[in-house]
Formats: sequence, C-alpha cells, structure tokens
Amino acid sequence: MSKKHHEQTFCTALKKWLHYHWHETCAIEAKISLGDKPLNLKSGFKPHQLPTLLAIKAGPFEYKISDLDRMPKPFDLLLMHQAKSYVAIHWVRKGNRTFYLIDPLAIQGLIDDGYKSIDEKIAMVICEHIGALQ
Repeated sequence: MSKKHHEQTFCTALKKWLHYHWHETCAIEAKISLGDKPLNLKSGFKPHQLPTLLAIKAGPFEYKISDLDRMPKPFDLLLMHQAKSYVAIHWVRKGNRTFYLIDPLAIQGLIDDGYKSIDEKIAMVICEHIGALQ
C-alpha cells in the first residue's frame, strides 16, 4: 500500500472517530508515518499547512470553496474565528489504532527549537488528546 493510501485510510477512520467522540469545531491536518519512523517536520508538511492551522487559531480565517470543482459543495465560504486546530498523527503499523491530536503551536515550537522530526514518544508528550481508531 502506498503512503497516500494509508493517509486516506487514516482520514476515513479519523472522520468516523470524530463523529462519535469529538464535539467541538476544529480544523485538522492528518499525517501518517510508516512503522516506527519519525515524521519529518520539513518534508512531512506542505509549506501552507502549518501556517494555515496557526491562522485558524488566531482567526479570523476565511476560505472560499472553489466553484470549479465538479463535486457538489456544501457551501461557498467558511469563516473560522479563533477556532481550535490540530495535527493528527498516526503511526501505521500492524495492530496500532492510536493517534495523537497535537496543537500546531507545539509542532511549530519543535521546528523553532531545531527538531527535524517527531517520533511517537514526543507526540505522546506534546499532544492534547490521544485517540484510538475503531
């Protein structure tokens, strides 16, 4: 299975978990790492992802949903004002259902402190919530 497929599978399972267990508005960027490998903090994020999550926390953050997409869209514009945001990280290995919701400020703090990657032990310490996929 490709890394992209694993991330899609994680997103689907995370969406189900959120539906039943989470009761607050938030934005989440989902990340996976294969096996016990640490998540690289430079190549693991696209350049806009952390800044967007941080902007959502600071608010207001507006996002116009494209009219060019052929898929039906639920609405035209999204406004989030000082909403919560998280990076959800799951280490993909046989039998592991655990994931970590981490404040993007904590991730940015690691980067600012010179960390190149985040392993599961660090995630466990800095996360705001630990969840278990179904």
